[in-house]
Amino acid sequence: MDRSPYDYFADAALRHLFLRLCGANPETNTGGDPETAWKILYAGRNAARHWERERGGQPALRKKKERREDTEKDASERQQLALSAQNFALRTVIRALVDHARASDPQINDRLHAAIDARHAGLGNVSDTDREFTQTAKNYLSLLTTPPE
Repeated sequence: MDRSPYDYFADAALRHLFLRLCGANPETNTGGDPETAWKILYAGRNAARHWERERGGQPALRKKKERREDTEKDASERQQLALSAQNFALRTVIRALVDHARASDPQINDRLHAAIDARHAGLGNVSDTDREFTQTAKNYLSLLTTPPE
């Protein structure tokens, strides 16, 4: 197959970039992260399907037999997207409610933090997991009570 120097260079650069993005050794093609590789490949597949629809083509005609892992991955990605959208909506509503409550209760942040501290103090013998739980709860509380900029 005759390939132009440009095509050869583009192919080599694309392969090198793909391997680097996946954390693989570009000289040996080893050591890459399969999760990152799949994310890149799924993004490319979705772009190709979009472009086919843009041109009036039928992306279903190009669909090859899906592996079970691919089907599970697609379902997982849809589930993660739904959860992200749900979390965004909940954060938006809670922030609005806290902002409204802050107008009548300026110490609401302190009272909410005190509730987390009281739970932690009531644990008695505190494990690393308990400390991590408390810190994570405080981080989420800050996320929900800090007004958006």
